Amino acid sequence: MKRLVVVCNEDALDVTKLSGTPYHMVGALKQRFADLIVEREPWPRWARTIRNGVLKLTGGACTPIYWTWLNRALARRLRVRHPNAAFIVPLASNLAAALARTNPVINITDAVRKDLEGPYYVPFARMNARHARLADNIERESLERARHNSFSSPWAARGAMLHYGADEMRLSVIPWGCNLNYISLRPAWRRERTCRLLFIGMEWERKGGDLVLAAARVLEARGFDFTLDIVGAKPPREVDLGTRIAALGVLRKNDPEDHAKLDTLLDRASLLFLPTRADCTPMVFAEANAYGVPAVTCDVGGVTGVIEHGANGIVLPADATEEAMADAIVAIWSDSERYERMRVSARLHYEQRLNWAAWAEAISPAVNALGTT
Repeated sequence: MKRLVVVCNEDALDVTKLSGTPYHMVGALKQRFADLIVEREPWPRWARTIRNGVLKLTGGACTPIYWTWLNRALARRLRVRHPNAAFIVPLASNLAAALARTNPVINITDAVRKDLEGPYYVPFARMNARHARLADNIERESLERARHNSFSSPWAARGAMLHYGADEMRLSVIPWGCNLNYISLRPAWRRERTCRLLFIGMEWERKGGDLVLAAARVLEARGFDFTLDIVGAKPPREVDLGTRIAALGVLRKNDPEDHAKLDTLLDRASLLFLPTRADCTPMVFAEANAYGVPAVTCDVGGVTGVIEHGANGIVLPADATEEAMADAIVAIWSDSERYERMRVSARLHYEQRLNWAAWAEAISPAVNALGTT
């Protein structure tokens, strides 16, 4: 039986890295694979110095994470540290490609590079043409050499097959879970008159923050009774938030006080309002569903891999206007029976598929095969 090692480009046991996704993956996998090893330092100090220095000097146009020689050096180091190992590699196609040349690998991701081209994913938009080609070569190699490729949404899997020819027989689509350390669900929900909207996102433009404010103005003009809490990105300074809207800044999940504030916000929220312009698998959808909070969002990227229109949220077209968004919010809030069904459905989506235990159960056959071949 090969030893199983989890490795990504960051410390997988640091809940602040990569939205806490590797951290929660590891926690779920350890419930099934007690001997699982986590590589906490995949990049030695010298490699981090090179990576950070080149990124700073080139403004992101040159990205060492896609340098073949560097990734092979990192892979050699990992093989020495973990001889005869099989690797589970989340969100690190560069390491998956290098390790899979000699070791069994499961490659886990929420998007392929080609699907991240465009203005909203700034790190990829800054890459020059040469490094974009290097990244594509690594993406293709990771998909071809990995024993199994697991994606968080049908959109991500389609991108892998369309752009890189990924083998459909060696891939799976498994929804990801909820990146919260604890969830305090209200025991008996009671409808309030005021609709409490909640926006959570670290990137104001990409997550649709300006659309949220525009829709809020429409709702206010219509006399709709609502409040809006904004968590994460700061609205532009010149924006007048008014009395209905509160900008609460960043709430860090690894800080007990901030986590408690986030818990309270989710517990009180009526709808998660996130009209994102570009997204892979927004983890906040599962977090909101865990509290029985449906989402109002847009059909971009991997959104529909999490939110099923009419079940655990409302999915509007990618080009929906603020008027259309306001219409959707008013419609769902005005129909109490429909809203209640959606609220119950949102919680069921979390309990049945949008949790890490369900993810670990679904990926376990691939992990078992990885450790014995």
